[in-house]
Formats: sequence, C-alpha cells, structure tokens
Amino acid sequence: MMRRLTILLAVAFATAFVAFAQLGSTSRAVLAQGQWHQSNQRYQSNQSSLSDNSDNSDNSNNSDTVPKPPYYPMIIMGGDEQALDSMGVIVWHRRAGMMLTSVPRDTVDAVMALDGIICAEAALRASACMDVARPLGGVDRIQAGEGLPEAYRGQDMLVGFADIGFDANHIAFAGRVKGLFHYDASWGKRVVLTDPQEIAAYATDSADMWHATHVANIMAGGYMGNGYYGVAPEADIAASMSPLDDVSILCGLEEIIALGKSRGQRPVINMSLSSNLGPHDGTDLMCRYLAALGDDAMLCLSAGNGGKREISASHLFVEDGVKRIRVNDIATWTGFEVNGITEFWGADGQPFEIRVEVYDIDAHEVVFASPWVQDGELEVTAEAYPEWGRYMQGEAYAVACVSPLNGRYSATGYYSIATKPVSAAGPWSKYYVSLAVRCKAGQKIDVFADASRSFLMVAPPDTFQPNADMSISDLATADGVMSVGMCGSRSTAPGGFEWNIDVKAMSPYSAYGLGLPTIAAPGYYVVSAISGEYMALHPDTRTSASTEVNGKTYWWTPDCGTSMSAPYAAGTVALWMQANPDLTNQQIIDIAVSTAIPGEAAPSNPRWGAGRLDSYAGLLQAIRLAGLTPAEHAPLIKVTPDGTIEVDVPARIYASDGRLVAKTNGGSVGSLPPGLYVIVAGSHTSKVAL
Repeated sequence: MMRRLTILLAVAFATAFVAFAQLGSTSRAVLAQGQWHQSNQRYQSNQSSLSDNSDNSDNSNNSDTVPKPPYYPMIIMGGDEQALDSMGVIVWHRRAGMMLTSVPRDTVDAVMALDGIICAEAALRASACMDVARPLGGVDRIQAGEGLPEAYRGQDMLVGFADIGFDANHIAFAGRVKGLFHYDASWGKRVVLTDPQEIAAYATDSADMWHATHVANIMAGGYMGNGYYGVAPEADIAASMSPLDDVSILCGLEEIIALGKSRGQRPVINMSLSSNLGPHDGTDLMCRYLAALGDDAMLCLSAGNGGKREISASHLFVEDGVKRIRVNDIATWTGFEVNGITEFWGADGQPFEIRVEVYDIDAHEVVFASPWVQDGELEVTAEAYPEWGRYMQGEAYAVACVSPLNGRYSATGYYSIATKPVSAAGPWSKYYVSLAVRCKAGQKIDVFADASRSFLMVAPPDTFQPNADMSISDLATADGVMSVGMCGSRSTAPGGFEWNIDVKAMSPYSAYGLGLPTIAAPGYYVVSAISGEYMALHPDTRTSASTEVNGKTYWWTPDCGTSMSAPYAAGTVALWMQANPDLTNQQIIDIAVSTAIPGEAAPSNPRWGAGRLDSYAGLLQAIRLAGLTPAEHAPLIKVTPDGTIEVDVPARIYASDGRLVAKTNGGSVGSLPPGLYVIVAGSHTSKVAL
C-alpha cells in the first residue's frame, strides 16, 4: 500500500512538468515566487501486493486523446486569497498560513508571480503504502475490561483515514460510518456524505482497489461473527478517499476534523501512506501541514516498506570529488526500462553540481556524461546530445537549487529511458543511467530514490554505497505524528496461506532511519476485510473467511505491510483517548514509547523503534494520567459495561464540577449521564469515567 525536494526550474517548467508526469512517477513541486521548485514526492500504500496498486498516476497526461485535468493541486504558503480567487484558483482549506488549492493549469505561472506568495508545493496523482494480532498487545484484555474501570472498545470515539478503495457498506462497518469524503483536486471535485441514507447508497470510491477496506477493519472493524474484528470495534468511522495527491489527502483530513468538531469528537486518523522522497526533516509543506493538523487530531502514519531495499545513501566528502549512483527498475531489476526520480540533499545551502551519465557495467566506466548543472536545469535527449542516443532511448533531467523551505541545497534527477544492449555478465542491461554529484570537502550528501519505480545500485569506482538506512517515510518526520513499523503476528492463515516468517521478529521490510519509527505493531501478516466491489471484479482472489448476511457475501483476507500495523496503532490510540480524552499528542507518543515491549528478536534492530506496542500497558498509563484507578487497585469500586457504578461500601458520587449527584450505602448506582465522576468511599477517593 503506497507516497517530497526542491529544485529550481524556470517559469517554463510548466511544459517540463507534463513531461515528468509521463515518466509514470509522481512529483511534488515546490515553487517560490516566480519560479518552479520541483519537490519529488511519491506516496505509496504500504502493503504487499494482493492487487497491483503500483500505478495510479495521472494517466490523462499520457495520452492526447484523454482530457487533461484542469487543475494542479497545490499547497500554497502566503499570498492573498482574493487575488487567487480572481484567477480561478479553488481554495479548499487553510491552516497555519497554508492553503490547499486547485490551480488552473494555464495560470500557474501567473499565480506564482502574485505578491506575497512565499512558496507552494504541487503534486500529481499518486498510487496508494486480527484474530492473532489483537492479543499481541493486550487489545483483547482492553476490550474485555480486564482489570480496568470499564471495557474500552472505542465507544464515542471517531477514527478516520485517508486512503483508496473503501467499501463503506461492508458488514464490518455497518451503521458506524458517519462521514464519507471524496476529493479529486486535479478535477476540482469534492463529495461530502454525512446522511446515513446517502452513505448506505454509496458503493466505493474505486472498485479496483481494496486497501482502505483492509485498513479500516484493522482499526475499527466491528463484525463479531469471526475473529477478524478490529482494535476499536465500536468507534465511529470517517473515511477520506482520493487519488492520493497531497492536496486531496489533506482536504479529506480537514473534513474528518470538521466532522469530529461538529460531533464533539477529537479524531484519531490513520495514514497508511508513505514516501521515500523528500528532505526527511519535516520541513516540506506536506509535513508542515500534517504537523498543524495535530492541533485538532492525532495522526498515525506508516513507516514505509523499504527496509530491505537499497533506496538511500549518504556520504561525507573528506576532499573535493565526485560520487555517482546507478538507478535500476524495481519491477524487473534488469535495467532495460527505468522510470523514476532520485534526489540529493545537502546538509546546508552550500551548492554542488549534478550531471546525467550512462554507465557501462561491463567496463565499469562512464561512457556518456552530460554537462554539470548548478542552480539550474538540464534536459538530456538524443536531439540535444546525439551521444546519449547511442545508448538510450528516452530522456533525463537534472535540476538543482536551494530549497526555500529549509535552506538546504538539493538536486534531482528524473529519468524515463529504454535500452537494448545486453550485459556479458547476465540477462540484464549493459548500460544504466547514473547520476553524479560534484562536491567540496566537508559537504555531506543524502540520496533518496523514489522506491516505487526505481532503486539504487553501485557504480564503481567513485560510487555512493546504497542501503536502507534512511528508508523511513518522509511523512514520518512531521512533528507530532506517530510512525509505525511492522512486526510479525502470524505465519499461517485460513485458506491455505503460509509464510516463512518468525512471528517474534521485526519484518525486514519495515522502513527505518533518523531515529524512527516511533513504535512497531503487528502487521506481518493480518487478516482483515476486503472490498466486496473488488471481489466482484476479481472473484478468484484468495480469502481466509467469508460470510453471507441477508443475501450479501462479505470477505476477509490476509496481507502484510506497515499499512496494516499503522491502523492497529491508530485503533489502540483511540482506546487510550477513550479512557483519557485529555491526552495530548505528545503524551500519546510518550506513552507508546515508555510502555513498549523491547524487540523480541534482535532487539537492537533499528526497525523496532522503541519496541512493540503494548496496548494494554499504554492504556493503564493513560488511565493513571487521567486520575482514574484501574480496577485491581480499587477493589471497592467497579464500573460495569452498561455504565453502572458498583460500590461495596457507603459512598458519595460527585460530578467533575463538584456537585453531589448520588449517595449509596453500598450497591449499584445507575442512570448517570456520561462524564467524569469522583467517588468518595470512606478514606478512598477515585475517579471513574462513564
């Protein structure tokens, strides 16, 4: 299940932007006033591969016979909203000095020339990164109320998600979907459904996708007819669906928050999406906006699934010199067709140079090199460079500049090539695109491949050494979010599923780096709901369970990924917030870290973060912070699942404002409205929540 950098392009970049779209990759552009700065963000749904979600790019850009979307989705910082409106710009939402907009394609240059605009990010369309899992963190104990003031199942909580492929009427969510929001900022479309009858009539946002259905069930599935219900099975649900561009995603999250405010609920939001591209320091506009959303919601994000791929590199230049990296295609590893993006980030604003090369793996040498570019743009085609055409069909671009968002110098290479000569060493390409940077002594360069279409390989002798040490999603670096890696939960599942994994171990595919993820949770593998609309199109899909209710069949199937572990954590957070609604986002993160179970196999593995999420221990900590008393520490007082307070001795019960609301000589006190109460029984004082 599948999801940013900054490079100077001239105003004429509008044409090049369409060319980049034809690479089949997703780019985010960061623009300063009067200039285009390309920020390359690819979102990925962080799941394995039940369905092929590898390409939901803006296909309308790939054919002259299909109408192009009329808008570029953009996050704009600064500027006057009235001036934008006069130019046909749709302003969807605004927060923390940023606006979520759809900018008409033919007015981008004029919009960026407006006074007051500091910068903007634009994104094309991107692709989407329990029965055994629940007991691993003690979720079953929480749902049963074992040793707790009450049973916590997500009652009166609102959980939401940004995703694609949601079957809103799967029996797992019956009657609990309170809002459906569907944005497509490229086409200027917004759908908001909150009426129960409208929701009941809604089929799905994408019949060929099922990711959102699987994610939502892990977080809050409520069907009890089998063991595959979710962590918060009684929570209300809000769903945001989109083609997964930045603006559409964020607009949906704003709608979830607005729904929560109207219902008096502070939502917990899951994003099973990631991107390996971006500065990885929380400074791009997408990360800034996610951090700002933390004022009104708690966000849980996937760490990403690149923990076993060579998609990052880093090098400190001890002397002036050149380093290069070769790019290859993830689909076949053969190098005959390679499309994608690779970024280079400096530690500060000191400039460096970039060029495009052709690397011969048999001779271990560069056979073509473009000119070096610094603070500018370079296009490499056979028309411009006939020597390039001897080896490659297609094109490549290199651009470089200082990011206006963090002051760091960055350079990016884009490539969409095909080549035919075969290597003498095996059935793969003889020639590869390599990207080289020339730096001064003391400069440190970090390298990130898009990780969805291309990855990195060595190009000796002057090569970066690729690895997965910074594979963590760029989104995970946003302030105040909880990033979640995946650990093992099962090695078999009904339906003949079997995997050769150690259920006590961390998944080697779980991404990590820069001190993240925050925590690990079960996700390797998890059985969860699958969209009925998807099953109708793909009836041969293997499943673990099905049930027929009122003539309609519903299905559940296993899958793995940080897309599965993140909603597990989000559901857990909803239970903690149910017990203590006053928890801040930082307190939630602190609870997760302080109560984590150390890695059970190779505990020093950085993929673990603080360790495996202990939902039960975390809930006890949330209760203590609320001043509530776990039942094992208050044997005289008990709250039953139906909301009745039972006291074994004479007691007085006070509302949170100090009013005496009930007295008892011992026994049950019922019919109290929901709220926080103080119970004084002899010398014992406790707080309980109804």
